[in-house]
Amino acid sequence: MYITTYNPEGRTENHDISALPDSCPVCHASVTVDPKIAFFNPYSSTNRVQVVFWCPNNKCRAAFVGIYSGYSGTLYLESLLPIEPQTYEFTRIISELSPDFVELYDQAYAAEQVKLSDICGCGYRKALEFLVKDYVLSVTSEDEEKEKIKAESLAHIISKRVQNSNIKEVAKRATWLGN
Repeated sequence: MYITTYNPEGRTENHDISALPDSCPVCHASVTVDPKIAFFNPYSSTNRVQVVFWCPNNKCRAAFVGIYSGYSGTLYLESLLPIEPQTYEFTRIISELSPDFVELYDQAYAAEQVKLSDICGCGYRKALEFLVKDYVLSVTSEDEEKEKIKAESLAHIISKRVQNSNIKEVAKRATWLGN
Protein backbone atom coordinates (compact mmCIF):
# COMPACT_ATOMS: atom_id res chain seq x y z
CA MET A 1 0.00 0.00 0.00
CA TYR A 2 1.40 3.39 -0.94
CA ILE A 3 0.96 6.36 1.37
CA THR A 4 1.82 10.01 0.89
CA THR A 5 4.29 11.34 3.43
CA TYR A 6 5.29 14.89 4.26
CA ASN A 7 8.88 15.93 4.91
CA PRO A 8 9.98 18.90 7.11
CA GLU A 9 9.83 21.29 4.14
CA GLY A 10 6.23 20.32 3.41
CA ARG A 11 7.08 18.37 0.25
CA THR A 12 5.42 15.04 -0.32
CA GLU A 13 6.80 11.62 -1.20
CA ASN A 14 5.15 8.26 -1.70
CA HIS A 15 6.24 5.29 0.38
CA ASP A 16 5.20 1.66 0.15
CA ILE A 17 4.22 0.23 3.55
CA SER A 18 3.69 -3.46 4.19
CA ALA A 19 0.50 -3.42 6.25
CA LEU A 20 -1.70 -1.33 8.48
CA PRO A 21 -1.95 -2.07 12.21
CA ASP A 22 -4.73 -4.51 13.08
CA SER A 23 -5.01 -3.57 16.76
CA CYS A 24 -4.90 -0.41 18.83
CA PRO A 25 -1.86 -0.17 21.17
CA VAL A 26 -3.96 1.77 23.70
CA CYS A 27 -7.19 -0.24 24.08
CA HIS A 28 -5.91 -3.45 22.40
CA ALA A 29 -9.10 -3.84 20.36
CA SER A 30 -8.92 -5.40 16.92
CA VAL A 31 -9.44 -2.52 14.51
CA THR A 32 -9.36 -1.51 10.87
CA VAL A 33 -7.58 1.83 10.51
CA ASP A 34 -6.79 4.32 7.79
CA PRO A 35 -3.68 6.50 7.82
CA LYS A 36 -4.52 10.12 8.74
CA ILE A 37 -1.16 11.74 7.99
CA ALA A 38 2.40 10.48 7.56
CA PHE A 39 5.83 12.03 8.00
CA PHE A 40 9.27 11.24 6.61
CA ASN A 41 12.56 12.94 7.46
CA PRO A 42 14.95 12.57 4.50
CA TYR A 43 17.81 13.99 6.60
CA SER A 44 17.64 11.25 9.22
CA SER A 45 20.07 8.34 9.09
CA THR A 46 17.15 5.96 9.62
CA ASN A 47 14.69 5.33 6.84
CA ARG A 48 11.61 5.66 9.03
CA VAL A 49 8.11 6.80 8.26
CA GLN A 50 5.77 7.84 11.07
CA VAL A 51 2.08 7.34 10.33
CA VAL A 52 -0.71 8.74 12.54
CA PHE A 53 -3.86 6.65 13.03
CA TRP A 54 -7.08 7.06 15.04
CA CYS A 55 -8.58 4.13 16.90
CA PRO A 56 -12.16 3.68 15.62
CA ASN A 57 -13.25 1.97 18.86
CA ASN A 58 -15.84 4.31 20.44
CA LYS A 59 -14.55 3.51 23.93
CA CYS A 60 -11.02 4.59 22.99
CA ARG A 61 -10.69 6.98 20.01
CA ALA A 62 -6.97 7.43 20.79
CA ALA A 63 -4.47 8.69 18.27
CA PHE A 64 -1.42 6.49 17.83
CA VAL A 65 1.66 6.38 15.63
CA GLY A 66 2.94 3.51 13.54
CA ILE A 67 6.69 3.52 12.95
CA TYR A 68 7.68 1.92 9.64
CA SER A 69 11.23 1.20 8.57
CA GLY A 70 13.25 -0.50 5.86
CA TYR A 71 16.12 0.28 3.55
CA SER A 72 14.83 -0.53 0.10
CA GLY A 73 11.35 -0.87 -1.29
CA THR A 74 8.61 -1.75 1.14
CA LEU A 75 8.69 -0.36 4.68
CA TYR A 76 7.59 -2.69 7.48
CA LEU A 77 5.72 -1.89 10.69
CA GLU A 78 8.34 -1.72 13.44
CA SER A 79 6.32 -0.48 16.42
CA LEU A 80 3.24 1.38 17.61
CA LEU A 81 3.23 4.26 20.09
CA PRO A 82 2.04 4.90 22.71
CA ILE A 83 1.76 1.46 24.24
CA GLU A 84 -0.65 0.92 27.10
CA PRO A 85 0.62 -2.36 28.52
CA GLN A 86 -1.93 -5.07 29.10
CA THR A 87 -2.20 -6.83 32.43
CA TYR A 88 -2.72 -10.51 33.01
CA GLU A 89 -5.92 -11.59 34.74
CA PHE A 90 -5.03 -14.07 37.46
CA THR A 91 -7.53 -16.20 39.32
CA ARG A 92 -8.95 -14.84 42.55
CA ILE A 93 -7.02 -17.50 44.47
CA ILE A 94 -3.65 -16.32 43.16
CA SER A 95 -4.56 -12.64 43.47
CA GLU A 96 -5.50 -13.10 47.12
CA LEU A 97 -2.62 -15.46 47.93
CA SER A 98 0.09 -13.18 46.52
CA PRO A 99 -0.85 -9.62 45.53
CA ASP A 100 2.88 -8.76 45.35
CA PHE A 101 3.33 -11.53 42.76
CA VAL A 102 0.50 -10.11 40.65
CA GLU A 103 1.96 -6.58 40.81
CA LEU A 104 5.51 -7.70 39.95
CA TYR A 105 4.30 -10.01 37.19
CA ASP A 106 2.33 -7.17 35.59
CA GLN A 107 5.39 -4.91 35.76
CA ALA A 108 7.56 -7.57 34.09
CA TYR A 109 4.85 -8.17 31.47
CA ALA A 110 4.69 -4.41 30.78
CA ALA A 111 8.48 -4.33 30.34
CA GLU A 112 8.23 -7.21 27.87
CA GLN A 113 5.50 -5.44 25.87
CA VAL A 114 7.64 -2.33 25.43
CA LYS A 115 10.58 -4.50 24.37
CA LEU A 116 12.66 -4.11 27.55
CA SER A 117 13.75 -7.71 27.17
CA ASP A 118 16.89 -7.37 29.31
CA ILE A 119 14.87 -6.64 32.45
CA CYS A 120 11.61 -8.54 32.05
CA GLY A 121 13.22 -11.91 32.89
CA CYS A 122 14.50 -10.53 36.20
CA GLY A 123 11.02 -9.21 36.94
CA TYR A 124 9.37 -12.56 36.21
CA ARG A 125 11.89 -14.30 38.47
CA LYS A 126 11.24 -11.84 41.32
CA ALA A 127 7.49 -12.31 40.85
CA LEU A 128 7.96 -16.08 41.06
CA GLU A 129 9.90 -15.65 44.29
CA PHE A 130 6.95 -13.83 45.87
CA LEU A 131 4.46 -16.43 44.62
CA VAL A 132 6.45 -19.41 45.90
CA LYS A 133 7.19 -17.79 49.27
CA ASP A 134 3.58 -16.69 49.71
CA TYR A 135 2.39 -20.21 48.84
CA VAL A 136 4.77 -21.83 51.33
CA LEU A 137 3.81 -19.27 53.98
CA SER A 138 0.12 -20.02 53.38
CA VAL A 139 0.59 -23.73 54.13
CA THR A 140 2.78 -23.09 57.20
CA SER A 141 1.03 -22.55 60.53
CA GLU A 142 3.87 -21.78 62.97
CA ASP A 143 4.88 -18.10 63.27
CA GLU A 144 8.51 -18.93 64.05
CA GLU A 145 8.74 -21.07 60.93
CA LYS A 146 7.16 -18.30 58.83
CA GLU A 147 9.89 -15.87 59.92
CA LYS A 148 12.55 -18.36 58.80
CA ILE A 149 10.85 -18.77 55.43
CA LYS A 150 10.84 -15.01 54.84
CA ALA A 151 14.64 -14.96 55.23
CA GLU A 152 15.36 -18.00 53.05
CA SER A 153 16.44 -17.93 49.43
CA LEU A 154 14.08 -19.03 46.69
CA ALA A 155 16.31 -22.00 45.78
CA HIS A 156 16.30 -23.21 49.39
CA ILE A 157 12.53 -22.87 49.69
CA ILE A 158 11.97 -24.80 46.47
CA SER A 159 14.35 -27.62 47.38
CA LYS A 160 13.44 -27.97 51.07
CA ARG A 161 9.92 -26.66 51.58
CA VAL A 162 7.90 -27.31 48.41
CA GLN A 163 6.47 -30.81 48.75
CA ASN A 164 4.59 -31.22 45.45
CA SER A 165 7.08 -32.66 42.92
CA ASN A 166 5.38 -30.99 39.92
CA ILE A 167 5.45 -27.55 41.56
CA LYS A 168 9.02 -28.16 42.71
CA GLU A 169 10.25 -29.02 39.20
CA VAL A 170 8.43 -26.14 37.47
CA ALA A 171 9.56 -23.62 40.11
CA LYS A 172 13.16 -24.84 39.90
CA ARG A 173 13.21 -24.39 36.11
CA ALA A 174 11.47 -21.03 36.30
CA THR A 175 14.19 -19.68 38.61
CA TRP A 176 16.52 -19.74 35.63
CA LEU A 177 14.60 -16.70 34.34
CA GLY A 178 16.59 -13.54 34.80
CA ASN A 179 19.78 -15.43 35.73
